[in-house]
Amino acid sequence: MPAFDDRYGVPTVAANAAAVAHLDAAIDEFLRFGVKGGDHLGAALTADADMVLAHFLKAYFMRLGNDPALFLIGRDAMYRGQHLMLQGGGGSRERHHAAAARAWYSGNWSEAVHHWQAAVTENPRDILALWVSQLVLFFQGEDKVMCADTARVQPHWKEWEPGADYVQAMHAFALEETNDFARAEALGRKAVERNPLGVWGVHAVAHVLEANSRLKEGVAWLKGLEPHWSPCGNFAYHMWWHRALYHVELEEYPTVLDLYDRGVRPVPSMDYMDISNAAALLWRLKSRGVDVGRRFDELSEKCVIKKDDHLLPFSQAHFALTLASTGRREALASMVESCRIVAQGTSSVARATKAAVLPVAEAVAKQVAGDFAGAVATLMPVRAAMVRIGGSHAQRDVFAQWLIDCAFRAGDFKTARALLSERTAAHPGSPSAWKRLAEAARALGDSKAAGEAEAKARQLLAA
Repeated sequence: MPAFDDRYGVPTVAANAAAVAHLDAAIDEFLRFGVKGGDHLGAALTADADMVLAHFLKAYFMRLGNDPALFLIGRDAMYRGQHLMLQGGGGSRERHHAAAARAWYSGNWSEAVHHWQAAVTENPRDILALWVSQLVLFFQGEDKVMCADTARVQPHWKEWEPGADYVQAMHAFALEETNDFARAEALGRKAVERNPLGVWGVHAVAHVLEANSRLKEGVAWLKGLEPHWSPCGNFAYHMWWHRALYHVELEEYPTVLDLYDRGVRPVPSMDYMDISNAAALLWRLKSRGVDVGRRFDELSEKCVIKKDDHLLPFSQAHFALTLASTGRREALASMVESCRIVAQGTSSVARATKAAVLPVAEAVAKQVAGDFAGAVATLMPVRAAMVRIGGSHAQRDVFAQWLIDCAFRAGDFKTARALLSERTAAHPGSPSAWKRLAEAARALGDSKAAGEAEAKARQLLAA
């Protein structure tokens, strides 16, 4: 089979150049969360039904859906790609992707990442290998590895050339997750200036502004770029979620509910990310005493169906939180048992389930039963392991807030104060953290500290 250079100069085996061009377009959609990736991939397979990398890209798309039905479709695509490889249908690039896809579908995420890293080492401009590896590392909470991998390829991308903005955005987000906020913001803004459609750069800067509690800046940043990210499929819902977080901290709750209904959850989808976004936002509102109506019930019904999927630890933890928030004791008990079974395995999901998802499920089950002290005792020892559920610091933060809330409800104000002292040190611009710290201090009889914390919260809200 002949090989043709893709748009970034990486040799790709295909029957004709047209198939590679269509694959390039599909990958570009993938990089910016566009909705036409499947159409371009279909065109690539129409141009060359035996194009190995196209079958692996289909497998990647399906696996990233983290849905049992899509998993089966993706596994078939992976098998098809493996068969074509055995028939001599691929070259060096395809061999790396074949090994990675096989490992990922076998449950060994770390091995899959190793093969994508090998692909990028051999050709630092294999942007597909870099991007899918970044996403899988993200699902494992491996932010330092994400940062190292994106740093290694920077010299191979000229700032002005097409595709460089995507790589810059990847590095910007990885820098943010490793708390290098200044460099993350500068690089993210540069990427967005060059390509406003590259929503990952917009997303990276949004994370920086949230982490630094620059709330009104965050609202303005996302409002100004909304026309560019709104066409990005359901990732746009996640961007609305980010905007809503700023408004939660600003205590603009009617605005948050409006954003929820028209942006975060405009359709009642079964998608894991959509449910996770919605659940985390509703919990924040509910914990602050905001009436969310029946919005949680719709999510809960879907979590009952998906509670035993166990394809992504991140989503499972959010499913457990949703079931607890609606008092679904029976479904939650069933989920705890299925987590215990999964945790006995050796896959990447099994290890993450044992380390973090099972403790979360057990803790929220105790919370539903009214055993708030038991919930705190269950989750406190595994706080450091919570990174294993994957996602970003901002996404995992709902579990940190949940733990603080349980400490209050257990009457354990010393633990609540300790956790909030830690929180205000990490997020000194968070009004809600100072308010809760004041509440804990007052409960412990420290009126001076309570007054100082309340004054700090007022100052931040008035700024």
